Amino acid sequence: LVSIAASAPSRKLHRVDLSRNAFTGYGFPDALVCAPDLTYLYLNSNALSGDLPLATNGDPKDLEFLIRFRNLRVLNLSNNRFTGSVPDDHLILDVFQSGPGYVRDGVTGALTPLQHVYDVSDNFIAGTAPAWAARWREFAYVSVNLRSNRWTCPIPNPISYLTLACVDDNAGGNTSVTPKTTAADTNRRVPNRDTGNADSRDTR
Repeated sequence: LVSIAASAPSRKLHRVDLSRNAFTGYGFPDALVCAPDLTYLYLNSNALSGDLPLATNGDPKDLEFLIRFRNLRVLNLSNNRFTGSVPDDHLILDVFQSGPGYVRDGVTGALTPLQHVYDVSDNFIAGTAPAWAARWREFAYVSVNLRSNRWTCPIPNPISYLTLACVDDNAGGNTSVTPKTTAADTNRRVPNRDTGNADSRDTR
């Protein structure tokens, strides 16, 4: 059972890696949801359940004041038992909104591009697959993985290139459909809007 108290020190969390364990539990620990400086979160390959947490309280009027864990550049929740849907406000996370950065090798000092990751694959997430993920299709440093969930048919056309399977409730509730793939996902690029800054923090 994962249990992390939302104490003042826990809110200063920067990197959390609890992947590949046998952790169970419903919902996200408050310390992770309320950690404004959390940048790397690895909870993949556990048995965690519950809905994905909102990044805001859902009220656009209070967006600037209630954004939580916005600094996430790596969110890996794959291979768990999460349910519910992908909150639309996840598109404001830094995994999507910040430009490309770099990490410095602690031994050689060499800089390598920082890969941004949003991975909720291999769960029981349902509803409409988030079409907004297509906005970052051409950005080489952004990786999005939504596969092996229970998305409602049809898959939105903008993200058909992800080749997601879906569940057609009108066909008995258990019929999986794989949509046709559109043009290959090629010529991915790094945008010129942000050249990135050297980042000495380690990542995976």
